[in-house]
Amino acid sequence: MTQRFDRVVYLIRTTTTENAIGDPIKTVSRRETFAEENSVRQSEHYQAAANGLKLELTFVVWTAEYQDEPQLEYEGTVYVISRTFKRKDERTELVCSGLVNEVV
Repeated sequence: MTQRFDRVVYLIRTTTTENAIGDPIKTVSRRETFAEENSVRQSEHYQAAANGLKLELTFVVWTAEYQDEPQLEYEGTVYVISRTFKRKDERTELVCSGLVNEVV
């Protein structure tokens, strides 16, 4: 079965530095890449829910494209990348969660 990387996602990283007088400066970088959208496995969904997480989506990206970004945006919604899994086929699975009671 051939995978189709037909979804556009944005990998997001936020860094905080200080200016000359010590004020925090937040910088957000977004990189566009293509991914395949998958469902979260049922067993993983229930395990996460027991720990207060709401796993919503899994995306598969090329391993070379992923640089340990902690967040991902898809269709205007930002998700936290809760878990990653490097596969043997040069692809990485990104398991994404949303908010439960306003907590990631």
